[in-house]
Amino acid sequence: MKNQAVLILGDQLFPPSAFKRFQGMKAFMAEDRGLCTHFAYHQKKLVLFLSAMRHFRDERKNDLKISYSSIESDGSYLDKLSDFARENQIALLHHFEIEDKFFESQIQDWASTLKIELKEHLSPGFFVTRDDFKTYLSKSRKPFQKNFL
Repeated sequence: MKNQAVLILGDQLFPPSAFKRFQGMKAFMAEDRGLCTHFAYHQKKLVLFLSAMRHFRDERKNDLKISYSSIESDGSYLDKLSDFARENQIALLHHFEIEDKFFESQIQDWASTLKIELKEHLSPGFFVTRDDFKTYLSKSRKPFQKNFL
């Protein structure tokens, strides 16, 4: 069996039920200065975001074996992820749908370079799948949430 892990991003702090399938599996979480400064976020938003990540880490430590890297540690997010993957000989990395397209592309390129298989899971953070939403947009001249749900 391949060494597997789950990638948990800061905007994927879902309820415990979403992570049941990964119970006992190694998990990777990291704070990253580059991601925090990618856009001009308000400082209070960043404090809240990082605080939520740390709280999630502490709350899930009995369910998941979380490797957590703080913002003070050296290296980019992908450097930290590479170290984790190498140290744990990860061959398969599970992840929920990544909302930010630029970051999703970076993760896919990273995995391809390191020959790590990615397994995407539907995000419990969305009401519908991306494909369903694309279909809706292709048929609707004026998209409204009330018409979709």
